[in-house]
Amino acid sequence: MKTQILHFDLAQGHLRTQSSQLSLWVGEHNVPLQEHDESSLARAAADNPAIDMVLRYGSHGISHFAEIPEHYFLPHHVTLIKVVGDKSGPYRSSLPVLYHLSYHIPNAHLRRYAKRNIEKLAVNNMGVALPGKLSALGVNSQHLV
Repeated sequence: MKTQILHFDLAQGHLRTQSSQLSLWVGEHNVPLQEHDESSLARAAADNPAIDMVLRYGSHGISHFAEIPEHYFLPHHVTLIKVVGDKSGPYRSSLPVLYHLSYHIPNAHLRRYAKRNIEKLAVNNMGVALPGKLSALGVNSQHLV
């Protein structure tokens, strides 16, 4: 079974409030979320060049990760990804605290978008189109050299 490892920056929200329970939802599937330590961050950096660049050059709070079976992601549609904590109130209708919300866009759709917009994406990075998350975490084209 093929899997995909997702990494999360929950240092600002969860670690500040110390919610006792975190749940990761990928679409309708609940997946175990694990806390990073020094060795798991080192393994992630060795396996993933983007994580390596963020750890070396950017500012990060990468604190958690999860290994997701690939079939949890919808092949032709966007998949909702969220990390939630404990319920925010005493009632049955109380909602859980939301720490992360994102979408997984299938690779075929990302490639088509990048192909159509490569010049626009590369204008600020010396001709190299960097993913938005790397740029947001302080990694730029000078770190690729």
